[in-house]
Amino acid sequence: MKKGKLIVIDGTDGSGKATQVGLLTKKLKKEGYRIKKVNVDKDFELATKYDVMSIPTMIVTQNGKEIKRFMGVQSKEVLVEAMRD
Repeated sequence: MKKGKLIVIDGTDGSGKATQVGLLTKKLKKEGYRIKKVNVDKDFELATKYDVMSIPTMIVTQNGKEIKRFMGVQSKEVLVEAMRD
């Protein structure tokens, strides 16, 4: 069951990580998961709100509260499992 929402905080540096994150978020969105991709350069307030220290940071929220946090690129399976909890 799809419960949580994934907030992905990333930059625009065009690095391999940014490309990986972009492909991953597209796949998850296609499968019906709720994803919000945030560019840290354009939405610094949200990055500050979630106390982001490195990018990419992936935060799973439920009912507006953070329930799990990952730093760095994660596999689709890890993120899907986190959103189900």
